[in-house]
Amino acid sequence: MALQVTISDAKGLIARESKRFQAALESDPAAGRIRPISYGPWYAAAIADFERQPGLIEACVQAPDTVIDALSVAANCGLVPGSAHGQFYLIPRWNSKRQSMTATFIIGYKGMIDMAYRHPRVHKCEGFLVYEGEPFEWEPGAGKLMHKWSPHVTRGEDKVVAAYSRVVLTVANGTTVDQEPLVSVMTRDEILAVRDRSDAWKAFTAGKIKSTPWSTDPLPMMRKTVIRAHFNGGSIPRSADLMLGIQAEQDQEERMSQAEFSSAATAVTTTAATARAAAGLAALPDTSSMLPEQIIAWVDTASSDQLHSIDLSAFHGEDRKRIEIAIEERLS
Repeated sequence: MALQVTISDAKGLIARESKRFQAALESDPAAGRIRPISYGPWYAAAIADFERQPGLIEACVQAPDTVIDALSVAANCGLVPGSAHGQFYLIPRWNSKRQSMTATFIIGYKGMIDMAYRHPRVHKCEGFLVYEGEPFEWEPGAGKLMHKWSPHVTRGEDKVVAAYSRVVLTVANGTTVDQEPLVSVMTRDEILAVRDRSDAWKAFTAGKIKSTPWSTDPLPMMRKTVIRAHFNGGSIPRSADLMLGIQAEQDQEERMSQAEFSSAATAVTTTAATARAAAGLAALPDTSSMLPEQIIAWVDTASSDQLHSIDLSAFHGEDRKRIEIAIEERLS
């Protein structure tokens, strides 16, 4: 029987953690923390997004920790959840390892800009797209940038040839605006390479999720990509919220990549074991979880076929040499 879930499941979960979210969304001017939204509107925006995406409601029941983690990032960064606002996208995703629906997130273009402005030295932060047919020149050494907007070009994701971020700072320990802006440029291919490495995009192209910000809002995501790369470059001061947001995204990407690798490794091992069984061959031990001494003891009773097929990739140096000597002696 399919699990029946309703919006009440989402409301109940968020309500149980409401004190945590309220505390994160409180402004503290003395600490330099300004929150543009209070808990009430933030909560309403979150619930509206859950109603739009039933998969998120399923995650509230099947993997509530992932929902709380994602919403905690939004609250701690002072961002409004929901694709309607373009600050913080909540994305339901099936996790094959956990065998459940989980919640993941992507910070949007508007969220990145909003957090950038929270640093006192960031006077202006902008992201622009360059379309095919628009004059565009950039001289990195001279710091010269020329982009002429044209009303006569076709504007669409497939017509973007580049994107650039332009940040204007105030001088250190002052309010005077620095006359030379900082610029970072990315080509279309560089942007799409970032997209293609995204776990959300991989899940979307594999048909595991119905949509991703890269599929629903490709132009804002292109702008966000060049802005994030610019701030990651180290030349621009970052607010505490921006540092937290970028790190949270990177941590999630790393966790998801490790999970994908683990799943792929398990699948390969299972397939190999099935193939050996079908061929009437004896099963091989899981050497990754064995000590060298255990493998050497197993070698004394292993067949020639098993010895030729054993995987020693988990061992290096002296340990691997000892095992290889034991195998050679057994074969001889």
